Amino acid sequence: DELSIDNPDSVILLADKMIANNLAGFLPRIYEAALKQYPKNKALWRYKILNLSDDPSKDLEDALAALPDDPDILSEYLTSLSFTDQVNCREKWDEVIKESFGAPLITQYLQYVYTSSGLENTRKVFKDVQNWHSVPESAIVALLNYEMVDGTNAEQVCHSFNVLTTNFNTAENWKKYLDFCQKSCPEQISSMLWKCRNSLSEAQIANLL
Repeated sequence: DELSIDNPDSVILLADKMIANNLAGFLPRIYEAALKQYPKNKALWRYKILNLSDDPSKDLEDALAALPDDPDILSEYLTSLSFTDQVNCREKWDEVIKESFGAPLITQYLQYVYTSSGLENTRKVFKDVQNWHSVPESAIVALLNYEMVDGTNAEQVCHSFNVLTTNFNTAENWKKYLDFCQKSCPEQISSMLWKCRNSLSEAQIANLL
């Protein structure tokens, strides 16, 4: 018989109680009915995938079909794909990022490319993202961190700091830039301060120094 479920949140509470009482065997049918009634309820999908799924990859595909524009489901799906289908993962990432689903996904995309393909490819895809979207601060900071971890090209780090301060002109970002120059490339300090004076107020510069 079909189950009638008035509130999808109650299904999650019920599931926790049933699992605690060793009654989890009844849950697949209950969740099937709940998702049939509420196919776009993200909480139901995520609970099923995390706690009940025999095939998380398949359930993530089903969740993505039901919620194609949800950044959290997309993130989990792409993370799963990086383990289960590495051949097609990069192509899917490129497709998703061209459509743009916000800062967290773009930052995660850079992390995926960096860990799978290295810094040089990360620089290339960063330039692609710049052509597609207004790059979020978190993505620029991610690239900057990868450059600093690499530690072999101070000029490239300065370039990334220039991108950061041009797009996100805050005293905090300029302070990080100055700190880097003082530690790693003092010859760039005068150029950095000249740019800074064209961007910040005198009071901000005084606090910076």
